[in-house]
Amino acid sequence: MKPLLRQKINIVIDLVMFVVMAALAVVGILIRYVLLSGEKRWEIFGNNLDMTFWGLDRHQWGRIHMILGILLIVLLVLHIVLHWTQIVCMVNRLLPGRTVRMTLLSGLGIICLFIFLSPFMVKPELGEPIRREGERRGRVFSRTAPETQSLENEEKLAYPVKNEVQVETSDARGRNHSGDSRLFDIRGYHTLAELSEIYHVPVGEMKSTLHIPPQVSENERVGRIRRIYGFTLREVEDCILELQKTP
Repeated sequence: MKPLLRQKINIVIDLVMFVVMAALAVVGILIRYVLLSGEKRWEIFGNNLDMTFWGLDRHQWGRIHMILGILLIVLLVLHIVLHWTQIVCMVNRLLPGRTVRMTLLSGLGIICLFIFLSPFMVKPELGEPIRREGERRGRVFSRTAPETQSLENEEKLAYPVKNEVQVETSDARGRNHSGDSRLFDIRGYHTLAELSEIYHVPVGEMKSTLHIPPQVSENERVGRIRRIYGFTLREVEDCILELQKTP
């Protein structure tokens, strides 16, 4: 590559890198201080309001932040490739010994490889379900699942549909004593309006029974609401069963 062309490409890459780094900083500030987390929304507004900027919420801006980070890494690699001769000369001057130079460079390469692969190897520690502000205590429905149940089972959104409904005892609310069978196919992506239409129960009564504020939209997904107000999908089923029994 001709020196003049190389210099022009270097200038373009450096300018693009500067713009990408500035965008990374701006998006990070936007996610941290403008599009607040659910906990901060409760503290400031008293409700988990939907916050967006240019039609994107904080999670979608987080994806953009990740894309910009990947783009910055690609540009950095191109920058190193175009300056490789200079880098080799500088390293040879700073580390004249070949053994020392190879040892340090090998260690640096291993560290970089570990950093890049670490997100794919890390497993998060699972704890108790997060209870956020807005959760009402003293519910009329008790949790059928034990409190020691794993978070994975607690967060399941899909349940098998039971074909034959058999009412055994009033305490079981239409399910057997094992508590494992399901009467309804209630999933996290269902909205309150959809559940009301499917199972013929009023939305207002569902909100009141599950202690959901009236101002919450009936088109909001159950999976999102339950994480805010602390109820389970099993309690939603109990609520629907109770309302269906009510004349």
